[in-house]
Amino acid sequence: MTFRRGVSQAARFAPDGHTVIYGASWRGNPIEIYSVEPGSPESRPLGYAQTGLLGVSRNGQMAMCVRCGFMGFMTNGTFAQMPLNGGAPRELRERVAFADWTPDGKIALATADTPHRLEFPAGNVLYASKGTGWVDDPRISPRGDRIAFVDHMYFGADATISVVDLKGTRAELTGKFASVFGLMDAGRQRSLVQG
Repeated sequence: MTFRRGVSQAARFAPDGHTVIYGASWRGNPIEIYSVEPGSPESRPLGYAQTGLLGVSRNGQMAMCVRCGFMGFMTNGTFAQMPLNGGAPRELRERVAFADWTPDGKIALATADTPHRLEFPAGNVLYASKGTGWVDDPRISPRGDRIAFVDHMYFGADATISVVDLKGTRAELTGKFASVFGLMDAGRQRSLVQG
C-alpha cells in the first residue's frame, strides 16, 4: 500500500470497504492523514498536517489526533472528529492516544493522562491504569457492551489483553505478554470480546 520510509499508524477501512485511511510520518516529517485505494500508485494526503488517525466510523466520521506527536510508538494530542468527506476538525478533548467507535457512533477513548484512562462514552472513566501503566487500542464489542484493550502494567511493553464491561468490571483475557503492540478490531474478533 505504501513504499515510503517512516512510521505509519492506525490504518482503517473507510465505509466503502476498500479505501484505506491511515496516519503516517514520512522521512521525519510531522504525522499526517492519508488515503489510498488498492491498485493506486500513491497515497493522497487529506491536508491535515500534524494530525494522526484514531479511527473511522461506519457512517464516515474520523476520530483524529490534532497537534499530534509520537510518544514512542503511540500518538498523543487533542481528540477531534470530522466527516471523512471534509470539513474542519471539531476538537473535543486533550491528551488522547487511542479511540474506537461503536456501530451506532459512540466512541471509547484511551487517554494519555496520568493515570491513563479508558473512557466510554468520552468523559465516563471505566478503567484507570495503575502506577506507570497505560492503556491502548480499545476495541468495542459489536453489541457495544464490552471493551477489550491492551493493559500495560508499567511504562514498557509488558501487557495483558483485558476486557471491561460498562459498569467498569475488568477481567484479564490472557496471561502477561513480553510485548503487545496492537489489538485487532472487535468486529473481527467477536469471540475475544464477547466470549
